[in-house]
Amino acid sequence: MTAAATSDDVAALEELQYRFGEGPALDAMRSREPVRADRAAAYDRWPAYAASSEPVGVHSYLSVPLPGPEQPAALNLYGLLPHAFHRMDESVL
Repeated sequence: MTAAATSDDVAALEELQYRFGEGPALDAMRSREPVRADRAAAYDRWPAYAASSEPVGVHSYLSVPLPGPEQPAALNLYGLLPHAFHRMDESVL
């Protein structure tokens, strides 16, 4: 379930992850580690999700797991530019 989204396009990206069972947020929740990828890496890691997210113009992904004993959750950021996120971004969140 997506608790909040900044736009309808972002909400649709979240729903795609649930439908395909793959994507940066799901990986972050499963591994409990930040997940950062650019479009090329996204195609390698989540081919169905990456292909479906391309029309929205996403080039970069950063998902950070949120702490909590209950339901796993992640904060998901999408970049419209290639290489929008860096290793330091993972530690700031």
